Parts: sequence; C-alpha cells; structure tokens
Amino acid sequence: MHYNHYVILMLIMLGSGLLGGLSNYFILSAEEGASVTSGKGFLMRKSLILGITASFMVPLFLTTISSDILARPEDGTFDKNYLVLAGFCLLTAIMSKRFIEGLYEKVMKAEANANRAMDKATEAIEKLEAVEESLSEEEHDGVAALSAVFKAKDLTDEDKVLSSFTNRKYLYRSGSGIASELKLDRIIVKDTLSALVEEGKIRTKFNKRGHLLYALTGS
Repeated sequence: MHYNHYVILMLIMLGSGLLGGLSNYFILSAEEGASVTSGKGFLMRKSLILGITASFMVPLFLTTISSDILARPEDGTFDKNYLVLAGFCLLTAIMSKRFIEGLYEKVMKAEANANRAMDKATEAIEKLEAVEESLSEEEHDGVAALSAVFKAKDLTDEDKVLSSFTNRKYLYRSGSGIASELKLDRIIVKDTLSALVEEGKIRTKFNKRGHLLYALTGS
C-alpha cells in the first residue's frame, strides 16, 4: 500500500504537536497549580500553540544536523522513520519552549558563523587582489629598459610579446608597458595581444582603474 509521504509527515507533526502540547499543559498546570478556569484556558491554548509550533520546527532542526529521517521511503510504504519522527515531534512539543529557544540560538549561531566565514573569504579575496594589483604594471608613457632577450633580430612580433611576460617584476602587464619595453608601435602590440588572447595563450583583466592588463594563461 502506498502513502502520500508529505501528507503523513504533516499529520505526524500536527498530531504530535497537539498531543505534546496537551501533555505540556498538564505538566505546567500541575506545577503552577492553576485553579482559575480562565487561567487554565489560556495555559492550554498557549501549550497547544507552542507544541504545534515546536513540532513543525523539527524539519528545520533535522536539516541542521543533516538527518535523513524525513527522506521518502524507497518502496513507498510506511516506514519506521515515521515512528521515530512522531516520537521526536512529541518530545519537542512537550519541551516546546526550551526547544524553540535552543533552536533559535542554534540557527543564530550558525548564521553568525556563516557571516564570519564570508567576511574571512572576502578579506582573503581582497588580499589576493591587492597582491595581484601590486604585481600589475601601470599604464605609462616612459620607455623601459630593453631586455637582452629582445636583441635577437629574427624574433616575430608575437614571439617578442610573449617573451616580454618573462619579466618577473610583473604578473600582469599593460599594452603600453610592453610596447615601451619592446620599442614597438602600440597598435602592433595591441593587435598582437588580441591575437594571443584569441589563441588562448594569454588572458586579460581590468585593474581598479579600468585599465586592460594581460598575463600568460595559467600564471
């Protein structure tokens, strides 16, 4: 016989919440010695509402501990986990006030931990960007010293541009910096860089000032 899994879960939580809330009412009534009818009525309503609320918060709690009790049975038949869930919901309904407060603290703590982790991740990214920025060549009009590797007369423009990335001073290089170092026309360097990007040999990024920079792919 097949059952609607989610209907069963809802009925279990509702029934356990009501029964647990009623049990909680009798416990509190005995402890507080309520004798006034109106007082008992309020106490019962409070207990039932808290019991149902706590019972329907059980799935949230089970999610925080990565429990699979709520998983649908593979064969579609009544599963023993339904009885486990009923017992757990009944217990939380009886201890509704403490359960709700404890779950709230747990969720808030998890959120705070997640926020701290996010802040640390953001800080790490900012530090990485700062390191990359410090290794990035600025756009400039000055003429850099010509590296010995470019003195060879038989190198193509593409070879020269690729060789310019052997300058370990920078991780990211600007087009103007490469042109100045190679003593090549900026338009030639720009076209060569575009071709190398299309070939996948170098990659690009924009720095904080919006200048386009280049680096060897994989570096």
